[in-house]
Amino acid sequence: PAFDSLLKEIADLRTRLEAAETLLADSGVLDGVSKGAVQRFATRQPPQPLPGLLLEGERGHDPRDRTIYGGKGDAVHLGGFTKNDTAGQSPALWTWMMKTLNVRSILDIGCGRGISTRWFKDHGAQVLCVEGSNDAIKQTLLDSEDIVNHDFSRGPWWSTDTFDIVW
Repeated sequence: PAFDSLLKEIADLRTRLEAAETLLADSGVLDGVSKGAVQRFATRQPPQPLPGLLLEGERGHDPRDRTIYGGKGDAVHLGGFTKNDTAGQSPALWTWMMKTLNVRSILDIGCGRGISTRWFKDHGAQVLCVEGSNDAIKQTLLDSEDIVNHDFSRGPWWSTDTFDIVW
């Protein structure tokens, strides 16, 4: 089974590489770019996620009221989140996106507790959240496999999957 899984992964990589090469060649973007450079890019593995650092003392001082605006212990640049951001919820828009735009997968960057992402998952979409706030991760509405703890100020991260929309 492990060998079969590895063979499938290699076949998937070849298919993705061929599709990328065709698309780029047809667009003229590859003019002057070596095939080896394209192969190195297409098969590159994503870096490991780098969680937000917990801050203490003066470094962790945040003037915001964290009793209503989550993010206790997180660096100020991570923003924070509310328990229930009703101003940011739009089920009518989300339904339109799924029905009209045929959105079936979503990458949510800075998802907070994952309120909108939970809605999409409950309505059949494949979801992945990237969140730097440790406090938000602790309070998430999502399953652990649907969320990545990563702070982009610490370095890059990307998914190996593709998504219909980045939110």
